[in-house]
Amino acid sequence: MVQNQATQQIFSLALDASALEGLVKAGKYDWVSEYAMQIVQSKFYLVGEGKIEIELISQPHWKTLSPDDTRYEQPEVGDALRFGAQYPDQQRESPIVFLHEPWSGPNGGISFVLVLRTDEGKARGLSYAPYSSGLNDWWPFPRIALRRRRELDTNDLSRRL
Repeated sequence: MVQNQATQQIFSLALDASALEGLVKAGKYDWVSEYAMQIVQSKFYLVGEGKIEIELISQPHWKTLSPDDTRYEQPEVGDALRFGAQYPDQQRESPIVFLHEPWSGPNGGISFVLVLRTDEGKARGLSYAPYSSGLNDWWPFPRIALRRRRELDTNDLSRRL
């Protein structure tokens, strides 16, 4: 598969007050790595109900997100779990990396949650990878998951005033 252009896909993601264990179970993963569970347990927190948009970006050579980029917010660990449960077949296409707040592992390495496909797209798993701009060194053409910033609705704002 040759991929020379950046592509983008947008997915609506329902947020709910599900607990960690329920979200991992809802993902119906074939396997979950021990480090991935440590990341999730240390960074997961409950959220209220609502909807957000997750944008999957695939680029031939990924660069880290610029702090000046106002189109996106950093995803949360729970976003990866909810995405895996709500869109299970997406990770069969290519690895999906959620660039949430980095986690320092017990050996000092920095990691982030990764929703990964293996075995020619058959086995689905929740794994991790070192936080770096060299994602293409780990997998060819991973997709990066970012939260889209919500647009401020001026009609909604005027109703509040």
